[in-house]
Amino acid sequence: MASTSDNGWTLDPALWTSTVGADSCSVRAGDAGHLLDWFAQQFHDRVEPVVTYNGYRSTAFNKQIGGYARSNHVSATAIDINGARHPYEFHNPKGWIDGFTAAQRKEIRKILAEADGVIKWGVDFAKGYRDAMHFEIIGNASQVSKVWGRLKPLPPDAPITFPEDGMKIRTRTTTKTQAIPYRKWTTIRVKDTNTSLVTGPGAFDAQVQIHLTGVTPGREVQVRFIEVQPGSGGAKTKVTKTFLLSEFVGTGGGTYGSVSQKGTLVSGRRLRAQIKVFDEGVKIARVDSTVQYWR
Repeated sequence: MASTSDNGWTLDPALWTSTVGADSCSVRAGDAGHLLDWFAQQFHDRVEPVVTYNGYRSTAFNKQIGGYARSNHVSATAIDINGARHPYEFHNPKGWIDGFTAAQRKEIRKILAEADGVIKWGVDFAKGYRDAMHFEIIGNASQVSKVWGRLKPLPPDAPITFPEDGMKIRTRTTTKTQAIPYRKWTTIRVKDTNTSLVTGPGAFDAQVQIHLTGVTPGREVQVRFIEVQPGSGGAKTKVTKTFLLSEFVGTGGGTYGSVSQKGTLVSGRRLRAQIKVFDEGVKIARVDSTVQYWR
């Protein structure tokens, strides 16, 4: 009798409950389960909302339904997402389609790449057995732990440390005028139409210098950094974190402000800066940004 699933993980392990979107399922306790949970959350945020979500099947239940004895579901290292929309080809052999748009497929490939190839998509199974709902761990425990160690978010109060090597620096300047509406948080363009300073995963140390015109001397200007999850498939970009507020005041002959922020981003999240002003007719005349980041 088999003791491991096809991917080499032991059957019927300790379990952990993953809740994403509108559903929950059991996955393997430890790094493999956390990585599957991360993947499902990325899928929910970037591909489409998770409506149905299935994971672990016990050996007994798997046998009862006639499932493959060494299925990765029995080692709790596989998940199925939105199965009604994304069917298993074996059960729908005529005219099978995966149910995803081209943009959604592209985004799924990006998420898989962020996991360094330790998660496989069932749509890549052999013809006749393609399973569009299915995602499974194919890496070993060491590979999974290495990937999860890079992707997992830091606790809210954890100190941020920066390694001595591996640092990259991104500097940008734009003199393209940007009108800032009265009393409305507005995302600052850092290069032409680009608003993102850096994309996760990784640690960052960002500084943004802003030259404004039209601010009344002594009038307050507010700036903040935000973390966002870009939308896909028609979904809107979502703010996932707001950092501390910075303030400076208008001065005669033009207003200059400099703000900075350190932090970490999980995979797929982006760092942006926003500004709010309390005068009509304010414009950004120039933005200089410098970001040191480590991945």
